[in-house]
Amino acid sequence: WSGQFENQVRATKRMQILVPITLGIMFVMLYLGFSRWWIAPLIFFGILVSASGGFIMLALWGVNLSVAVWVGFLVLFGIVDDDGVVMATYLEGVFKERTFASVADIRAATIDAGLKRIRPCLMTTATTVIALMPIFWSSGRGADIMQPMAIPSVGGMTVSLITLFIVPCVFCAIEEWKWTRTRRMQAGA
Repeated sequence: WSGQFENQVRATKRMQILVPITLGIMFVMLYLGFSRWWIAPLIFFGILVSASGGFIMLALWGVNLSVAVWVGFLVLFGIVDDDGVVMATYLEGVFKERTFASVADIRAATIDAGLKRIRPCLMTTATTVIALMPIFWSSGRGADIMQPMAIPSVGGMTVSLITLFIVPCVFCAIEEWKWTRTRRMQAGA
């Protein structure tokens, strides 16, 4: 038992280093991947929202933090990051190509882009949750390791569905603000 406990302590210390490094690398890649600086924090916000869902699910199931749980969180962060990139990339492309005559045009473009990207995001989330369900409900040998890995992923992805609406809304609000500010500056000049 002492050897297993020592391995657990060592692995937990390793995860305390790896999880922040992984999140930092994800943020830097997001920042470098987009031409607008504010898109990376917008997508990263989705990761934080999904983490809250993972912790809520852990509390509901009464599971303690372990290496398997942190691996589940890393899986969750990757999928939520992917969904945010899919949504934001398409929105960024739409807003680079067009000029808008009004705030209503900006909102219509955002709704159109969001509707075109929500299906791939929902498909990614649904296939992952469906794939994790056998692990989530397992009770046989090895379930004590595998189930805690699936719990934060399923809970976090359920809550992260909110971000599929938040990302386009905040994107639209920022674009509206920029458009309004440009119009005011042109009127003042």
